[in-house]
Amino acid sequence: MHFLGPPGTGKCHLATAWGVAAVKAGRSVYRGTLAELIDALARAERKGRLREEIRFYARASLRIADEIGYPATQAARFGPAVPRTARA
Repeated sequence: MHFLGPPGTGKCHLATAWGVAAVKAGRSVYRGTLAELIDALARAERKGRLREEIRFYARASLRIADEIGYPATQAARFGPAVPRTARA
């Protein structure tokens, strides 16, 4: 499922609600920004651990990638995104 729309319309809130409901139902959830996901995969590839990293993300029942349109905008204005680790 995708939530698309302009800033401030509740996309993040809806995605978080889906994540909370999934956890309450006993499912595993990964939540992070698209920039975090790309950074983690790039780091894993440099270390020769890309296959293991992909398996980590594939194990989650629900994967929430937030701020999909933000990284390119941020990089253009402020430089590369600063990664935050968000593993749940």
